[in-house]
Amino acid sequence: MELTTKYSSKIYEVLCFRHAVQEAMRGENIDVTVIDANHLQHMFSSCFLCDAENKKSEKSLLDWYHNFRFDK
Repeated sequence: MELTTKYSSKIYEVLCFRHAVQEAMRGENIDVTVIDANHLQHMFSSCFLCDAENKKSEKSLLDWYHNFRFDK
C-alpha cells in the first residue's frame, strides 16, 4: 500500500499542497486525509485548481495562435 496525503476544501475535492496552502491563507478550512495513493488516482486525475490553470493557459495559447494566423 502506498499512502499519500489528500487535501480538500468545502469547494474543491482535491487540491495539491500549493493550492491547499493558498486556500488556507484565504481563510478556507482545509481537510487533510491520509489515503491509499492508488485509490486517489482512480478517483481523480489531479488538483482541481491546477487543471483550471492548465485549461486557461491552453485557451490563451490557442487564442494567441488564432489571432496570429488571422493577422497575417
